Amino acid sequence: MSDGAAARTGAAQIVKLSGDLRDGECLADLFSAVTGASTRLVLDLSDVSFVSSAGLGALVRLVAYANTLEARVALAAPSPFVANLLEVTHLNRFFEIHAGAEAAAAAVGG
Repeated sequence: MSDGAAARTGAAQIVKLSGDLRDGECLADLFSAVTGASTRLVLDLSDVSFVSSAGLGALVRLVAYANTLEARVALAAPSPFVANLLEVTHLNRFFEIHAGAEAAAAAVGG
């Protein structure tokens, strides 16, 4: 996975991920970005071409961790591969998913 560019829109931090999410290490730095209830994080997945089961597990753990802190993490603009994967696994019901990063930032309080 290529390291994503980070930007801030209001209170929300938008992180654009790209390439392949093949293991949990690819998201390890994002856990430190979730610091408490005031955290608002948007993961732009528009340039993610592949997600392995380990990468998907890391996304689930990140959101579950954020939920325990009452923080908000949303997914934005999933690529067709990612959108299909989330639908097939029914994780589209677990994740907060938005069509674009700006919409996601606004929804999470950015």
